[in-house]
Amino acid sequence: MLGQSWSTLGGFIRTQAIVSFLDATLIGIGLLVEGVPLRSPLAILTFFGAFVPIMGAIVAGSLAVLVALVWVGPTGALIVLAIIVAVQQLEGNVPQPWLQSKGVQLHAVVVLLAIPLGSTLSGVIGAFLAVPAAAVAAVVLRYLHHLVSIESHPDPEASPAPEGQAEGSPG
Repeated sequence: MLGQSWSTLGGFIRTQAIVSFLDATLIGIGLLVEGVPLRSPLAILTFFGAFVPIMGAIVAGSLAVLVALVWVGPTGALIVLAIIVAVQQLEGNVPQPWLQSKGVQLHAVVVLLAIPLGSTLSGVIGAFLAVPAAAVAAVVLRYLHHLVSIESHPDPEASPAPEGQAEGSPG
């Protein structure tokens, strides 16, 4: 059970890295198109910010919009804001739940509902830990279900026949 839990957590981190890379790449392309300087550091900040639900996107996006405001003006800043909001909405509602559900072996709806539930219960930390906690809970429940099914339906071929009785003969 512990090995499966560890593997599930590893799947969560790998999947989150893929989603973060997707965010950083798309936002970096948007910054390039708009001619915003410092796009590489902003894309890297977006990558790391994507590991922190809600607040990471807000902080990285705000910095990108501020840099765009200073360098390309208010119109460019609004376009950058629109790009960031579009990428975040697309990523948060399509590839992230789908990829996370594959990575942690949960249904996509569970992934979608776990984050708001975690943030409601414990804020940003709850949002960050919601999917891994739900995934580990699912591993524990699957393990317990497996144990119960083994005890309630033992394999008759696995147990030896009582002494003096041939295997397969009625008792």
